[in-house]
Amino acid sequence: DQKQSINRKEAKNAQRGSEGQINASKINEEFIKRSQIYFSKEFNSLSETDKSRLEPFRAEAMKYIKKRGIDAETARKFNLGYIANWVSPTARAHGANPKPTPRLIIPTSKNSYIARDTRDTVPEDEQKYRKMKEGPVHIFNGQVLANNEPFFVVEGEIDALSIAETGIAPAIG
Repeated sequence: DQKQSINRKEAKNAQRGSEGQINASKINEEFIKRSQIYFSKEFNSLSETDKSRLEPFRAEAMKYIKKRGIDAETARKFNLGYIANWVSPTARAHGANPKPTPRLIIPTSKNSYIARDTRDTVPEDEQKYRKMKEGPVHIFNGQVLANNEPFFVVEGEIDALSIAETGIAPAIG
């Protein structure tokens, strides 16, 4: 009887956990889509009010990718996004209240991403949070592995984007 009770509790906890993961996946997926407006061609079809409200953030996003050697077309191709005041959903879920920071959003799957701090200077005590992963861990541009063609393996996502910019061969990071 005690064993059945434990099994029922484990089953309920497993269900809650999987529901939480499903919910987080849906939230991440929606978040990624919303962050992509700054690099998308749809930006120009926004109302003039929305465009004028979002233009300063778009300018910051464009400035950052240009500084890193990435053009808007590559940003669109890899579905990059930008959030001016990003806060880690994982940190919030664990009761923390981190300071909002501007982030380049680099999707690694439809429901996971890397949020890369875009500030020129990041305080020493925030360095470990400069690049945060949200959702399940995936290799950036990992679909290249299925193509049976040569590709570069690089340290990070920005490196892979820089190689993509050259057009020589795909890269994973």
